[in-house]
Amino acid sequence: MTNIVRPMKPSPLQQVKIRPWTGPILRWAGSKRQLLPQLLKQVRGLEGHRYVEPFVGSGSLFFALKPERAVISDLNSELMRFYRTVRKHPRKVARIAHAYPVTIQKYYALRELSPDKLGKLERAARFLYLNRNCFNGIYRENRNGQFNVPMGKRTGSIPSEAFIYRASIALRGAQILDGDFGLTEKYCSSSTLFYFDPPYDYTGRRNRGEYGPKSFGIKDLERLANMLEKLDANNAKFVVSYINVDEIVPIKKRWNCLEIPVKRQIASFSKHRKTIKEVMIANF
Repeated sequence: MTNIVRPMKPSPLQQVKIRPWTGPILRWAGSKRQLLPQLLKQVRGLEGHRYVEPFVGSGSLFFALKPERAVISDLNSELMRFYRTVRKHPRKVARIAHAYPVTIQKYYALRELSPDKLGKLERAARFLYLNRNCFNGIYRENRNGQFNVPMGKRTGSIPSEAFIYRASIALRGAQILDGDFGLTEKYCSSSTLFYFDPPYDYTGRRNRGEYGPKSFGIKDLERLANMLEKLDANNAKFVVSYINVDEIVPIKKRWNCLEIPVKRQIASFSKHRKTIKEVMIANF
C-alpha cells in the first residue's frame, strides 16, 4: 500500500525570511542547522507559547527563537550542567576555554581529567573545549563514563565571549532539566509548543554511541507516538524531526508531514556525504 503524506498547509507567513536570534554554542551530532529555516517558518506565530524541547542537544531552534518561557531537557546530564553554568557565568566560562591552547597535547590532557574533580567553571570550559575540538561534535562515553571521542582534524573555534554571553541571555528564560523525554509531558497545555528531535534510529542502523547507552531508539517510538496523541488531545502544538524511514510511518501518517532533503556526513571526510530525506511532522 502506498503511504500518503499530507503536506503541511501553506501560509503567507512562510514566505517571510526569519532571522535567528542567535546560534548554538556547541557542535552536535544530528544538529538541525540545515533544517532551521524550515523550522522557523513552521513555528512562526507561536512565539508567545511556552517552548519545550526534550532532546535539546545543541539547541539550534531554541537559540534561534529565544523563547521567554521554555523547558529544555536531555538525557545527557553533562550537557545540561554545562547550560546551567553558561547561563550564570558565560564570560568566565568563555575566558577559561579561550585560554586553553588548541593542541593535541592539551586536548587529550583535558579529556583525561575527571569532570567530577573540577570546579563548575572549569568543568563547563572543558566541556566546551572538547566539544568544539572533537571529531564531528560527537559526545560519547566509555563504560566507565569517561568521554572518549578523539580530536578532530577540521574543527570549529571556541565561540567569542560575546556570542556565549548572548546564548546565556536565551538560557535565562529556560528551565533546564535532565532526563527522559517523557518527563516533559506534564508541561502540556494549549499554550505550549513542543519540538522533538530525537536521535534517529531504524532497522539496520549501526549504533556508534553518539548519544549514550540509554539514548532514544526504535523501541521508544511507540512511547513518543502515545505522547504526541496526548499533546494533540490537549491542544498543545508540536513539531517532530526524524529521518524518513519505515519506522516513522505510523506517526507520519497521523499528522501533517513535510519531506526535506538534507545532506548528512556518513564518514570522516566531508566528501563522503549523501542526501537523505528527513521529515518534519506537525499537528498544525
